Amino acid sequence: MGRTLAEILEAAAEGRFPPPDGGTTVVAQEHRRDAGVLALTAHSVVFTDEDPEWVLATLAARHLVPDGQPVWAQQATGNARSIRAFQAAGYRPVGAEALMALPS
Repeated sequence: MGRTLAEILEAAAEGRFPPPDGGTTVVAQEHRRDAGVLALTAHSVVFTDEDPEWVLATLAARHLVPDGQPVWAQQATGNARSIRAFQAAGYRPVGAEALMALPS
């Protein structure tokens, strides 16, 4: 698998995906403004300038905030698998979003 986000995306575009092993790969941010998680089937790629050991040691987002504080997650409405996975982890839907476009 590639060592940069660009290499991983290029390989995926060619049909070569990370192993479906439930694992997580951490790579450096390629641009200061862009950090995030790319979720592929049974493998996640985290691109951040955080210490990879810290990222891999974090078991769930809920462990990053004090007890009783809310944690928000967003899934695409068409991604039923992701929605079911988050609901199984204890998240509950609280709303929806709508994209408003200005007429051209």
